Amino acid sequence: MPVSKYSHINTTKLPLNILDLRDEAFYDFVRQFSGQRVAELLAFQELNGVDSFLGCKDVTAILHLQSDQLNGLKKTTCITLIDGTIALLPGLESSIHVLTKLLKKKREEVIKQAERLHSINSSFLSVTNSIPIVQQTTASPISCPSIYTPPQTTLLTVDSSNLSSQNSSYVLNPLTDEISNRIATNIIDWLKKKQHEGVGVGVGEGVDILHSTPSPTHGGALTHTLKTLTFVGDIVASNLLLMDVVLV
Repeated sequence: MPVSKYSHINTTKLPLNILDLRDEAFYDFVRQFSGQRVAELLAFQELNGVDSFLGCKDVTAILHLQSDQLNGLKKTTCITLIDGTIALLPGLESSIHVLTKLLKKKREEVIKQAERLHSINSSFLSVTNSIPIVQQTTASPISCPSIYTPPQTTLLTVDSSNLSSQNSSYVLNPLTDEISNRIATNIIDWLKKKQHEGVGVGVGEGVDILHSTPSPTHGGALTHTLKTLTFVGDIVASNLLLMDVVLV
């Protein structure tokens, strides 16, 4: 790559937005960098930015024109010789030359930076376009081991048909001996009451053979073995149990 003829020029002192300055902002910069007279020369020609300034082949060529409107500008920027010719002041000529090289170098740097940025963007796009697109699939739910799930409660169903006759009364009838005694006592008291009222009934205790039977009047069935009572008279033991015994 050829070395730029402006490579030795330092552009760090220029405003970062020098290429964007226009009109008074640009003239203020020229005034500070090259002086008031150079700024007036550019302003008179409407060279109001870097592009228009560098686009003009010779910014001093206007001074060689014959016009009354240039007399004031010529007096501040040039000297008039005896033969009537004019010459640009050496300091102004040098300032314009330095300003021209500086702005050209800056524009060159900006153009190179833009080209590098474009190259990087193009490379990035080519890389991203070469990457295959993987369609998103539905992910399976992830189990969390930290969450405890209690086991489901299994209801135990007891098949009474498989139980022996010996144990059926205990499985299906959880009444204790104390409750049985209370029921038997209530029946005995009831029978004594009936006997006192004139009903011929004899009461006594025997072996465990008395069982309750289903009762339509109570809406259910009582299943339990009680201490057997010996009944005398016309009263049936099973009916007595269903009609009058109340479990509390």
